[in-house]
Amino acid sequence: MNRFRFLIAAWLLASCGGGAKPPAIPEELPGGWKRASLSTPPPESAPELARSLGVKLVTEAVFSGPGKITVTYYTMGASASAFELVQKWKPEPGEVFLSEGPHFVVARGPMLDGKPVKEIAKAIETELRR
Repeated sequence: MNRFRFLIAAWLLASCGGGAKPPAIPEELPGGWKRASLSTPPPESAPELARSLGVKLVTEAVFSGPGKITVTYYTMGASASAFELVQKWKPEPGEVFLSEGPHFVVARGPMLDGKPVKEIAKAIETELRR
């Protein structure tokens, strides 16, 4: 009986802990964008709204091409938190955002308008679904 309890406790710890799973970040985006850098700022650096909804991991990728695009991935504790961010986020000019599972993603760049934005968002979303 003790062995059974130990196994159940170990299974629960394994399924609940371990930190947030990092997002799948593409090396390239449509339109000639190539990833130039990748960093993991502390969750405390996230905007207040993301912190209040339980951000677990922040990953930032900078892409260079016809300009510069910064893509910030906020990995939340639950998919519902990422979805709530979509509902409450107030975008700035040159910014597009989306969520997929526990990830809320914001892409920023002066060239983010029209068709390129849709292609970039689609590529990020496809990569996150893998």
